[in-house]
Amino acid sequence: MSGIAFFGNRGLARVVGAEAISVAGDWVLVTAASIEVYRHTSSTAAVSVLLALAALPVLVLGPFAGAAADRHDRRRIMLWADLACAVVLILALAGADTRLALSAVFFAVGAVSVI
Repeated sequence: MSGIAFFGNRGLARVVGAEAISVAGDWVLVTAASIEVYRHTSSTAAVSVLLALAALPVLVLGPFAGAAADRHDRRRIMLWADLACAVVLILALAGADTRLALSAVFFAVGAVSVI
C-alpha cells in the first residue's frame, strides 16, 4: 500500500492512529509498573516476573486472538478491549492506596496483557 493510499483513507488512518495511542499507553503502563515494583521491592526478580506476566499472555493467547480478530469487526474489538482495559486500570487505581498496591500493579499488568 502506498503512502498516498494510506493518507487518503481517513478511516484506516484513524484506526491506525487509535491503535498507536493504545499501544503507547500499554508501554507506559508496563514502564510505570516496573518502576513501581522495583521501588517497593528493590528486586530485579520481581520486575522480571512482572515483565514475564506482561509478555506471556501475548505469546500464549496471540494465535487465538488473531483467529477471533479475523472473524469479527476489528474496530469493535479494539473499542471493547480498550474499554475493558480502562475498567481494569480504574479498579487497580482504586487499590493503589491500600496495602494491596503491589498486587494491584501485578493485576493491572496481567489483565491488560490478557485483554
